[in-house]
Amino acid sequence: MSAWYDGLVGEGQHDHFSETILPGLLRMLPTPLPKRVFDLACGQGYVSEALALRGCEVVGLDAAAGLISAAEARLRTRGEAGHRSRFVTGDARALESVLTNAKVAGRFDAALCIMAVMNIDPIDGMLAQLAGRIEAGGTLLLVMLHPAFRAPAKSGWMWRDSIAQGSVQLRTIESYLTPFGSEIVMNPGQVARGAKPVVTKTFHRPMGFYVAALARAGFAVDGLEEWASNRRSTSGPRSTEENRSRAEIPLFLAVRAKRL
Repeated sequence: MSAWYDGLVGEGQHDHFSETILPGLLRMLPTPLPKRVFDLACGQGYVSEALALRGCEVVGLDAAAGLISAAEARLRTRGEAGHRSRFVTGDARALESVLTNAKVAGRFDAALCIMAVMNIDPIDGMLAQLAGRIEAGGTLLLVMLHPAFRAPAKSGWMWRDSIAQGSVQLRTIESYLTPFGSEIVMNPGQVARGAKPVVTKTFHRPMGFYVAALARAGFAVDGLEEWASNRRSTSGPRSTEENRSRAEIPLFLAVRAKRL
């Protein structure tokens, strides 16, 4: 799975990361950018690299040793940015012991968890440990699939045809308030062509769950943005309606909180 994910995201091949997520998180972080940043569940270091190139000192952590190796290899070619970066393998739920054992000392001005908090369970202990590693007044930024519109296996698209409006694309939601976990195939297009499925466990939680969990850990939400996909349909009789609905129904939720 590490090699597949690195190939998908590592060089900006996944347009959601390059066109939506990275510009959005840079906009939501304080200006000037925080001096020292912790990238939780950093994957292959795509976000860590972007921040290091902008002058931040970055420590990244991920449970997948293969992704950490890819992050280290990538940052070694980035000169001074590479010297400002360090990567650690470990479980986010055992955050404090992992950082202590790796001799990562001190606190951070900001922490990020980008497109990964929905793959971690439980999160209360993780958030409490994060709070202990973030300076008072520091920033925590979570980016996730929008839980109100992208509940795994419980949401989808449908079409409604009417004389007055023609074909209208709608988003269907089967479940929202009840948290649940489900296994998701991350490469359905490749599986359809005969590839082996890449499966991960994803946990759906409503927005209020995250706000309450952040409050329990000592954070106060001070920013929230909902990001739609920048993808566009360029052909087909329904392309105009597909673009309208895609722009109206957000794909990602970004939650910014301040360490009290």
